[in-house]
Amino acid sequence: MNTRRILMAMCIVTVVTAALVLSCSKSDSSGGTPPPANTVEIREDMTFAPATLTVKQGTVVTWKNVDPTVDHTATSDDGSTFDTGPISKGGGTATYTANTVGTFPYHCSIHPGMKATLIVTAP
Repeated sequence: MNTRRILMAMCIVTVVTAALVLSCSKSDSSGGTPPPANTVEIREDMTFAPATLTVKQGTVVTWKNVDPTVDHTATSDDGSTFDTGPISKGGGTATYTANTVGTFPYHCSIHPGMKATLIVTAP
């Protein structure tokens, strides 16, 4: 009977270990793996994430619209630095090569309450 208890304990340990491994390998509720360092996600809660992105001059910045319901834009507040135009809902992307050093507040021209900042530093 002692052998039977040992086998049962080993089975329980195996099942618990497998459950832990599987739970750790699932993606998180924020949408899976984090985006690359030069990518801004436009989320369903009407936010840019991250709200502030700092990149080196010459970096290509990508905005990815993960909002499944509406299009968005990334438009610099000065109106002349960058304007992606509509970025399609559900995974559309737009890019901008950050060639000018400076701090650039921006917004979604469709949803003006969505605001963020792009900071471009010298290489």
